[in-house]
Parts: sequence; C-alpha cells; structure tokens
Amino acid sequence: MIRPSRGLFLASAVAAACLALNAHSYAQTNPPIEKFLGSALDHTGPKPIKGPKIQIELEKWSTDADAERLQKAVGGGPDKLLAAVKGGPAGSATGLIISPGIQGSGARARLPRKQPLLFARDIKTANGRQIVLATDEHLQFVGTVQERIHPENDEFTLIDIRFGKDGKGIAKMGLANDVAYNKTTNTIELANFDKATPAITDITAEKIEKAGEKK
Repeated sequence: MIRPSRGLFLASAVAAACLALNAHSYAQTNPPIEKFLGSALDHTGPKPIKGPKIQIELEKWSTDADAERLQKAVGGGPDKLLAAVKGGPAGSATGLIISPGIQGSGARARLPRKQPLLFARDIKTANGRQIVLATDEHLQFVGTVQERIHPENDEFTLIDIRFGKDGKGIAKMGLANDVAYNKTTNTIELANFDKATPAITDITAEKIEKAGEKK
C-alpha cells in the first residue's frame, strides 16, 4: 500500500483550513448605511501592536424586537444566545465585518474574509456613542490559518464599540458568557468592558450619503 507523504497530508490540511476560513463568507445584498474602519490589535508579542485594517459595513439597524429577543437570552448560556441572534427573519443580516486574508497562504485564504453581522444597535450614552454588534461566527483577525479557524461551526460573538470625544472608538469582543444586559440603554453589551482586552483600535465612522443629500 502506498502511503501519502507527510508533505501531502499537511498541504491537504492547510487547503481544508483555507476552505473552512471562507466557508461562511457573506455576500453583501444592500448598500451600507454606515461604515467603520479601524486597526486590529495583535497581542501575541510583549506589547500590543496595530495589525490589519478591519472594516465594518452596516446595512441596517436591529429592531427593538431583535434587542428584546437577545435580552431574554442573556444568562441562559451560549446555546440560547446563539439561537436568539440567529432567530431573526430570513435575510436578517445587519451587515458584515471584513478582515484581510492571510498572506503567504493558499489563494483562498488570501482573499478578504467577509463575515455576517446579525445584530447591530446604535446607542447614545452619557459618555458618547456606543455600537453593539453580534454574529454567530468565531472572529479572529490575526494569526495563522489554523489559529483563525474555530473547531465549532457556530459561536456567539459580541463586539462592543465605544467612541470617545475625539471621535475614535475602541472595540472589545466577548463570547456568550461575557454578555450583560444594560437596563439604562435597553440593550446587551460586553460585561466588564473596562477590564476587557481591546480587539480593534482607532475606529472611525463614515456616514454614507444617500441619493439627493447635500454634502
């Protein structure tokens, strides 16, 4: 019996990982109403450094009913929050988050990764603007192909963006067990935001001009 070489096995494994990396790629169906651009933070070294550019394009905001559905699932464990974020009407994606592919890998892995966002809320707080996003996919913006692949097919992930007076925002991310409900803003958010590790920095918002609007 002829056994496959180790090199062939590794090549096949990497190819499979490349396919998995883009398995849930999202095709945008509506023009964005607002865009956000920032830099991922790489925490693998002794000090965090700015990594690849991350772009968020929102097509719509979630409804009060969407927010209430997720609020009721808080504290019920990952499965309930995952079911809640996926429980909107068909085609309910609110937008997408775009991260660069992995250079030096296969052609499929080098493509920008577009992942759907299933929840998006715009909140005005006493400290400024807050954007809360959620998806049913694992999000990781730096690392190798293998590091960016999660063993589970679906994973509830929250992105909490908070803007300062200078107009720049910081995003921090968490999983289902990191989610809290804020009665004041009437939405979910990242618990212990101040203590969480930043994931995206220097985020700026770009308003999209609608047809007929004056500059």
